[in-house]
Amino acid sequence: MKTQVRKKYIAIRKGISGKAEKSALIAERLFELDAYKNARTIAVYKSMASEVCTNGIISRALAEGKTVALPKTAGSEMNFYAISADESFEKSPFGVLEPVGDAEKYVPPAALDLIIVPGVAFDRDKNRLGFGKGCYDRFLAGTKARTISLCFSEQIVEKGEIPTDEFDIKMQSIITEKEII
Repeated sequence: MKTQVRKKYIAIRKGISGKAEKSALIAERLFELDAYKNARTIAVYKSMASEVCTNGIISRALAEGKTVALPKTAGSEMNFYAISADESFEKSPFGVLEPVGDAEKYVPPAALDLIIVPGVAFDRDKNRLGFGKGCYDRFLAGTKARTISLCFSEQIVEKGEIPTDEFDIKMQSIITEKEII
């Protein structure tokens, strides 16, 4: 069931037009939130082509002096590493750009104030359908950081359309170009 819903919304996301403008609106909504303003250490991901673009968020957070950490996976385990403006990235086996991940740049889960979590589809109960590896759900189970997902309004689905399991972690907020859920 999750696989079919995931395929459907990945295809929908690829067909969304105006991604740059919508991404900018979503980022502005994020910047207005106290959860962002008060966060000293932010975990975020390097966006792929069809996702809400996170490059501006990363740049602004670094410019504001926040610690910005990006994920690096090893098998089913995920850890976050602090980056700088001139960071080197490498492609993961999943095709995602990840920081090189030097041990001295490791950011423990307890140090994170805010985690920007990727996803394929979301509902108004803040359920999230990820990419099927479970890395974020496992990581989020061990942190108390605030969680926010960014998506286009076309990725918000009807209640009950996202199949959930007991280990799935709900988001605390979801931001689209039209609203904050």
